[in-house]
Amino acid sequence: MLYNSNIEIKWGGNCEISNINEKQILNYIKRGLSHCFFGLESASPKILDIIGKKININNFSKLLKILSNANVRTYLYIMTGFPNENEDDFEKTINFLKENVEYIENIIVSVFSLMKSSPIFNFNLIKPIALGPPELNAWTYETFDGVSHKDRMKRLLFIKKMWKDINP
Repeated sequence: MLYNSNIEIKWGGNCEISNINEKQILNYIKRGLSHCFFGLESASPKILDIIGKKININNFSKLLKILSNANVRTYLYIMTGFPNENEDDFEKTINFLKENVEYIENIIVSVFSLMKSSPIFNFNLIKPIALGPPELNAWTYETFDGVSHKDRMKRLLFIKKMWKDINP
């Protein structure tokens, strides 16, 4: 069996946070795990619940430390501007990144994009705004508390600048 041979293989890829635990991570590390991409999206429990991600932020912080101590590079997908994300939710993500910067290789940041076929479109959390002809299926939205596309873009640019400043 390859695992029991003397061949060293390094591997990595996308990992789902909610389905991974410390025992699994340690086993993967023994088998050559070198890098992981995690779709964290937000560090706000409220936003994670709306998205349907079952992520315990404290447990995830511990896993990041374990991975870092084993020299496994970690990358996080962060999404700002999800419907109902307020300043407090956004700050939770910023604080999480600042508190864990030493364990994270890099982040990939995006702004939530709305499509008419997405479940959130009809959840009464947003006011969809068509951007062009219906054939494009291009939408922006405003939240009922008034968060606009411009506000979401500011958050995206803030995270990118903050990350560059704390992780040169």
